[in-house]
Amino acid sequence: MNTQVDPLAVYRHQVEEAKSTKPKMSDAAVARLREISEQEKLAAAKAEEFKSMLRSVMVTPANLRKLSNAVIRKRLSARLGAELTNCNGGLMPATC
Repeated sequence: MNTQVDPLAVYRHQVEEAKSTKPKMSDAAVARLREISEQEKLAAAKAEEFKSMLRSVMVTPANLRKLSNAVIRKRLSARLGAELTNCNGGLMPATC
C-alpha cells in the first residue's frame, strides 16, 4: 500500500476557503462590465474600419481640404448644437 501525503494540501485548502469568502460582484456590476466590454469591441471594430478606409484614400490637396472642412463643420455643429451647411460661401446654420 503506497500512500503519499499531498504536501500542498494545506495551501489548497486555504485557496478553497479564500474562494468561498471572496466577495461577489452584483448582477448589475457584471452587466455593466459586459456592456463596457461590448462598447470597447465596437469601438475597436470602428477604429479598424476607419484605418482601412484611410489607407484607401488618395492624399491630395483637394481631399485634405474636404477632410479639414468636414472636421471643422462637425466641431462647429457640435458646439452650436445645429447642423451647418455651405451658404453664401461660408459655413452657416442649415436654416440658411
